[in-house]
Amino acid sequence: MEKIVRDVKGQDCPIPLITLKDALKDAEPGQVIDISFTCPEALNTLPDYCDEHELEILSLDRQADRSWKITIRNH
Repeated sequence: MEKIVRDVKGQDCPIPLITLKDALKDAEPGQVIDISFTCPEALNTLPDYCDEHELEILSLDRQADRSWKITIRNH
């Protein structure tokens, strides 16, 4: 099972959250999703959504290009 990778750097909120929701539609149980983003609001909206929907956040890291990447495991 391959990781789902989405890059929404440079796009404003709510695009990162919409992208996560779309990726989850295609994800199998246990599949990992990476989303790279620059919208600072997504630092709250993505983890909040994951908590509300019992998705496992594997990491949330700042990248060298000053973007962030969240890695999530689908339930």
